[in-house]
Amino acid sequence: MMSTIALGELVLAGCMTLLCIITAHQVGWPVFEPKSLAIEFVGSTIFAWYMCLFADVGLHTLGHLRIKGNTMHTIHMSHHKVEYPCGNLLRPLPYRGGGGDKAFGPPVCLIWIAVFWLAPHKRVFMAIFVESATFLFISDYLHMQYHVENSWLEGHLGDWFINRRLYHFHHHHRLRENMSLGGISTMVDRLFGTYWSEKNAEKTKDKFLCGGFQQRHVIST
Repeated sequence: MMSTIALGELVLAGCMTLLCIITAHQVGWPVFEPKSLAIEFVGSTIFAWYMCLFADVGLHTLGHLRIKGNTMHTIHMSHHKVEYPCGNLLRPLPYRGGGGDKAFGPPVCLIWIAVFWLAPHKRVFMAIFVESATFLFISDYLHMQYHVENSWLEGHLGDWFINRRLYHFHHHHRLRENMSLGGISTMVDRLFGTYWSEKNAEKTKDKFLCGGFQQRHVIST
């Protein structure tokens, strides 16, 4: 497991790289274009990756906050209680979104607008936008496939997909754990203490891998 210190160093490295890019553009430092593009790409990629991981967990957490006017909570709870309740987490196609795109779309757009205004150059913004949009698409698609009975990804991604599906199904039973929606990375859950314990992981495995539910797969903790 990645230590908190190592995580902090990686985040700091990404932020410092972007700070150097901003400074270079503002003061007009003479830098060779290929080197500048390389720094921009590396910095943008690091920033986009961590931005997506924290936004993924952060927005999902907002969807669980029961406060007045929080339409994200209303729509997301429909996903938990109506479309895919604990007793019916796997259903045939089509996937029942329940308006999740309408709930989470606006805050995602606000994040992109903030990045647009803060980015030192249009190239930096476009790199972050394309990379984060790709992450968003993959995370959302994985989440949909977790709930699809006999998903085509079961045969192509094998145990990794089954393990991530179990990771998400556990969240449906314990709403304060495993907040990473697509489960691409469990880093933020581990950092904030929302990652399931070994005991809870075993309970989830027993619940979903027994009784004929994909018995050939073993969960990784």
